[in-house]
Amino acid sequence: MSAVSRSNGPGAGAAVAVTSLIILALGFLASWSIAPWLLTGVFVFVNPVTAIIGGVPWTGAHTTVMVTAGAFAGAVLTVAIVVAVRSDRAREDRAAMHMGTGKQIAPLLGPAVAEAHKTLGWDPKECRGVQLGTTVAGKVPLRASFETTGVMIAGPGRQKTTAMVVPNILDAPGTVITTSVRPDVFRDTAGYRSSLGGQLHVFDPQGNAPAAAEYGVWWNPLREIHNLDDAEDLAGVFAANYLEDEHNFFEKEGVTLLADYIFAAAQAGHYLPVVQEWLRTDDNAAPARILRESHRAIAGRIESAQALTDRTRSGVFAYARGAIAFLASERLAAWVQPGSGRRELDPGALIAAPRDTLYLFSKEGRGSAGPLVSALTKTLLDKAERVSESSPRNCLPKPLLVLLDEAGNICRIPDLPDRYSHYRARGIVVVTILQSEDQGKQVWPNGGYEKLLAASMWWIYAGGNASASFYRNVSDLIGDYEYTERSTSAGRGGGSTQVSRRTERIMDVADLDALSVGRMIVFASGCRPVLVRARPWFTDKRLRQLVAMRPERVHHQAEEDVHV
Repeated sequence: MSAVSRSNGPGAGAAVAVTSLIILALGFLASWSIAPWLLTGVFVFVNPVTAIIGGVPWTGAHTTVMVTAGAFAGAVLTVAIVVAVRSDRAREDRAAMHMGTGKQIAPLLGPAVAEAHKTLGWDPKECRGVQLGTTVAGKVPLRASFETTGVMIAGPGRQKTTAMVVPNILDAPGTVITTSVRPDVFRDTAGYRSSLGGQLHVFDPQGNAPAAAEYGVWWNPLREIHNLDDAEDLAGVFAANYLEDEHNFFEKEGVTLLADYIFAAAQAGHYLPVVQEWLRTDDNAAPARILRESHRAIAGRIESAQALTDRTRSGVFAYARGAIAFLASERLAAWVQPGSGRRELDPGALIAAPRDTLYLFSKEGRGSAGPLVSALTKTLLDKAERVSESSPRNCLPKPLLVLLDEAGNICRIPDLPDRYSHYRARGIVVVTILQSEDQGKQVWPNGGYEKLLAASMWWIYAGGNASASFYRNVSDLIGDYEYTERSTSAGRGGGSTQVSRRTERIMDVADLDALSVGRMIVFASGCRPVLVRARPWFTDKRLRQLVAMRPERVHHQAEEDVHV
């Protein structure tokens, strides 16, 4: 039995019912004294027992007193019902008092966050930290400092967009990068973000957010390829997003071939679709010819791959083609080369901008723009890391907020777990949002997900479907609570009372599986786990005002999208 399922008393409902009955009983007893007073104007105490035994008649005045008492009792019940209906108290809130409070969660409280930001040279009034929610016990707002990275695990419909993504975009003091599958992220934040003086940039190859079309930008991935390592990184991102065949025998050789072709295209000043064009045949001479004079070893490696036996060559080239097959869509290819009429995105200028906002949209599944979203996000993170290394205190002048919503579906960055610890204290605030732990292990296998979590200074579980093993681990992290149990026995020699101390889980597997929408458990370094209420933007008057600042053209189009 957990702290959630263990009953500690009759409960509020029983207390209200007993109170109402007491009011009625008192009204009945008092009616024998109040009724004569109403008739004569003179108050004399009348013993109700004597009056009943003596056969004192029941009059209309007695009824009036009882009706009044009944009305009062009814009012008490009505108020209790209204309060219960309007209250957002959840079943698991019973566990909050046994979890982190006060000094046990000090690193997530305002003074500690402000002090951390002062140390990094940031104004605490401007840099408030990452909103995490409000504690159930004590109703204290929690924030994580901008010198940390975090992970959120939240299944569908668990308020991650309204309570994590939108509020933190609105509160961000500097440039923001956010990935999403939902157009309402742009609708709810673009107006206010544009009012801050920064530019809005939208990378939306699949047209997820029609209202944002005028802010569309294209991006040239090959502009960032300066050496073979850069090409290998880009090829690795494309391979990580190649979901059709994750365990292909020729994966390693296929990724190497793709990297060599990407490097050759970058050296020649081409755009990414050229790589796909070269890969359509196994014997295209252009890549090796471009590299033969300046990079003879890489050219030789390409020629060796083209000279493999038919079966082996076919497997290697098939994997390379598959990893970049998303460019077969002319719609997607248009976003990585000029000609669409859109502005070109300059990653370096975006990182240097004081308050720009980049929205990266993609749908899930086949035909997704996820490979491009992942590649662009990684490019920006790498650029930000290099800039921070050359900045005072090895930290960006203003925090860069990077919200990777739906990371497991549209933003698979292979080396993210390796880089996570480097972002800390550099002003690169990355929040990775996943639907489940299993999804994280699928994206980053072989201990990668565990490394990501270990490098995070905080993580949140916001509910949703999960495995029993995950629930058991979370239950272990939350821990036990201790309570006193009394038992009374009676015998010929008299009665006796025994008092014993027992421990139980604070939240067990069943409690975690039934976690209410709007409740989250926050785990942070140096803190006890704490139960919090999610704080969607529409429950905050200040944030509602910021959302309402969206431009008219954005507002009208967004309303049309909602109706459709």
